[in-house]
Amino acid sequence: MQPPQQFAKFEEVPYMTTHEAIRLERIYLVASLFTGIGMGQLVLIKGARFDLYEIVPVPSFMWLVIALVCLVLLVFTELFNKFPINWTLGVVTVESMTLCVICYNWTTLKFMYATIIVVTILATNLFLYLMGAFLPLSFLPGYKTMLVTTIVFIIVYILLVVVVFAIKMPVLMVLVDSWSLLYMLPLTLYGSTIIHHRRLENLISEEYVLSATIMTAFLLYMIHLLTSVLTYSLRLHKTFA
Repeated sequence: MQPPQQFAKFEEVPYMTTHEAIRLERIYLVASLFTGIGMGQLVLIKGARFDLYEIVPVPSFMWLVIALVCLVLLVFTELFNKFPINWTLGVVTVESMTLCVICYNWTTLKFMYATIIVVTILATNLFLYLMGAFLPLSFLPGYKTMLVTTIVFIIVYILLVVVVFAIKMPVLMVLVDSWSLLYMLPLTLYGSTIIHHRRLENLISEEYVLSATIMTAFLLYMIHLLTSVLTYSLRLHKTFA
């Protein structure tokens, strides 16, 4: 018996085959492993109050660039399916994103703030991936939506950076990082639909290292952004208090 036409759009969650279930298990297992490695280092560095930047004076931005280069190699080449190169690039990406977080005021941040940031980002990502896996696609951002969102994001991002440096108040970078964090929400939501093979059927594959790497990198980048937003907000409060 066919469902009524008005409810047809809700029949968008595909049947999961055994191979697809195994692939998703691998993705979340590897993502959990990568996340555990990253979080373990954050907790260790925070607990030991060890300032890595004093020993290795590499700006957090450079670690972000290294992670981005590795992700580009994974996404736009066939290396994502070639062992052990895919695992190597995945580990380097996660480690670079972890160092990006550590080298940006992580050790000077109060433990309470650090805990709130990590818990908030973990809960947000869990919620976003659940939405991406189970909500009807009509309720989720699609390709055209993300294209428009990305264009708007880039334009506003450039304008905000120009304004911040024009008025010579770096503390207002809180606006730039807040905007970036806001953009990461629909991007993660859209990415979750692709990871669960609910979009771009022509790109379906058995890969899992790339998906796990993207999930972990996005999570760590959101931690970095929220840390930056909180740090700049505290400075802004002191400036105008």
